[in-house]
Amino acid sequence: MIYHSRFLFVTTYVIAIMSITPTHAQVILKQDLLQLKGKIGEYPITMKLRRDNGPAEANFIAMALPYRGVYYYDKVQQPIFIMGKTSSNHKKMTLEAPAGPSEDDKPEYFELIANSNLYTGYWKGGKKNTKLPVVLWLDSASTDFDLYTIKDSFKLMPKLKNSPEADFNASILWPVKKNSFTDYLKKEIVHYIRKGYNGTDINYLLRESRNEFLKEYKNDMKDVSASDVKESNFGYNYESSQQWSVQYESDNILSLAILNYYYTGGAHGYGAHDYLNIDKKRKKVIHINEVLNNPKSKQLLKILEKRYRMQLHVPMNTSLTDAGLFDNEIKELAEVFYLTNNGIGFLYNQYEIAPYGAGPIEIFVPFSDLSGMLCPTFQRMLH
Repeated sequence: MIYHSRFLFVTTYVIAIMSITPTHAQVILKQDLLQLKGKIGEYPITMKLRRDNGPAEANFIAMALPYRGVYYYDKVQQPIFIMGKTSSNHKKMTLEAPAGPSEDDKPEYFELIANSNLYTGYWKGGKKNTKLPVVLWLDSASTDFDLYTIKDSFKLMPKLKNSPEADFNASILWPVKKNSFTDYLKKEIVHYIRKGYNGTDINYLLRESRNEFLKEYKNDMKDVSASDVKESNFGYNYESSQQWSVQYESDNILSLAILNYYYTGGAHGYGAHDYLNIDKKRKKVIHINEVLNNPKSKQLLKILEKRYRMQLHVPMNTSLTDAGLFDNEIKELAEVFYLTNNGIGFLYNQYEIAPYGAGPIEIFVPFSDLSGMLCPTFQRMLH
């Protein structure tokens, strides 16, 4: 299925080992990226949500639809993950920011009512479960994106009950307006998804990504027989997912979040976060050595340890291994990071500094902690 946020033409395919057969009629769906500015009480905030819309008559559209994204207080600019649902007429939105990693962290809730381009309601959270009014409006200053999605499932043996299958799902942000920045941004998005492709046809790009995944699945399973999968088909299923969203945007910085998930047999799949950090003025990707004078500094690693302890409320006399890490120190800087105008979020993926069950570990470091460590050119960009 290929979904486009304005006009969505969808076709689903089922595969035998050597063929692809269409099985579903075309339908039209819609997906949007909802970007909002406003306040919780007197505190200015920004909210960026993926909102999956569909026609009211579609059977799979019930009383709720998924929302997923981040919000952050403009003063702090540390993104907070949120998810939720909307009523079938999109008038009421219920969102939750799950509790953080510390036992002291509590979930937060938004209840919002949409009236044209205005969203009003309340926020509830904190240790005292405080309730504050919320008002949000569409953020016209943000880069305008469409959200293109392709979803397909390919059965390995269509005639076999409980056939193994490969599931492919990619949801890509694509700039709407045409100008020198969005022309550049499209090329960077394309380069990330498919190196070597010089075009900007997003539909072609997504189809080719799906086709490559299908080709890999067929090749890996070419010697598999029905008797191999009769007892258990678990290890013969494949899954590939890539979900893009906006993590942060200012006049100078755009940080796009990419969540990749793969399963190609074995005990479990693997999820990997990544970020694409863009200098909007100079139209270039921002690398870590353009942000920090010395990314390998031991002082920086100590700052990360301090921030990790603060996030989880881990006392200094408690070992970091007791707090869930492999070692009692952070030995390397995370390769994955996102930027805001106030700080930098370092993301350690599964197995990098902690066991699989710990999931990805994000450590946000305010620039106030990095005095004298920022590159002068980057510092000037923040003002």
